[in-house]
Order: sequence, then C-alpha cells, then structure tokens
Amino acid sequence: MAIDHKAVPIEWLSTNEAAKYLLISANALRIQVFRGQIKSYKLGRRLRFRLEDLRREVTASYSNVNKQEMEKQKFYTSIRKK
Repeated sequence: MAIDHKAVPIEWLSTNEAAKYLLISANALRIQVFRGQIKSYKLGRRLRFRLEDLRREVTASYSNVNKQEMEKQKFYTSIRKK
C-alpha cells in the first residue's frame, strides 16, 4: 500500500520555508527565535518550525494590528468631536 504524500500535510518547515511563510528574511526569523518571539524546535543541528505555531503567530500579529487600528480610529474620532 503506497502512501499518498499529497494527502499528508507538511507540518515541519525549515528556516527558509518558515521565513517565506512569514514574509521576513531568514536572518530576521533567527533573531526573533533568539529573542523568544517565535517558537522553534531543534532537530539535530537544524531549526524547525511547526506550521501550526506559525499560523498562530500570523493570526496574533493581525489581531494586534487590528486592535491598534481600532484604537487609533477611536482616538481620532474623539479628537474631531471636541
């Protein structure tokens, strides 16, 4: 029985793949890992990233941006009313 590799989701990403997913450079990704901002795993000598963790990171960053934009809009609206 053959395994259909297309049906199995890719869960682990290399540094370059994860950087492309996050739209940042590989070096920027390594810096964020060093600072503890992005979760990574060491497999041997290599860093690996779980796709699920990266998706959470992207979702969290978008929600933070949306919250900041909403607060700016509230602030500017309150200034205009005065």
